[in-house]
Amino acid sequence: MRNRFFKIRIIGLLLVFTVSLFSLTGCVGCMSACMSLLDDEPYEIENDAPKSNSTYSNEKYAYNTLDEHSKKVYDELYEGIVNMEDEIEVSTSDENEFIKVTECIDADHGDIFYTDGYGYYEGGLFGGSGFTVSPNYTMTRQERDAKQAQIDSVVNSWLPECE
Repeated sequence: MRNRFFKIRIIGLLLVFTVSLFSLTGCVGCMSACMSLLDDEPYEIENDAPKSNSTYSNEKYAYNTLDEHSKKVYDELYEGIVNMEDEIEVSTSDENEFIKVTECIDADHGDIFYTDGYGYYEGGLFGGSGFTVSPNYTMTRQERDAKQAQIDSVVNSWLPECE
């Protein structure tokens, strides 16, 4: 009985967290994608670094709301953020498209906790067309990896209790 109560409590906390997160980001439609967390299937924590952007992002809700060009910009930006690049060239100079892409990345990847906005300017590093983006990182790669290891450890210790 205690184990069942604990599972219900964890699911409730996850549900409250999810609703709060999507309310703050304005992405209420994304909630259905997270409801799969409540399935009885075992949940595996995804690695922060994808093997391939396009295959990693294909299953993300907000990514799939974008047109093909915006998906390309999303992949360029996401890969640069995960690799913690100081300057990332993206193939758009449309500010509205860029803002939409950053909102989609934020909605799809709550695991990107180590950025605090983006600076960008028009024109690539070598005169290309598009924006050059400078993410504002709040920690170093080593700090990020250490914090992610702590998060993974806590989550992995909770998951068996939820079965």
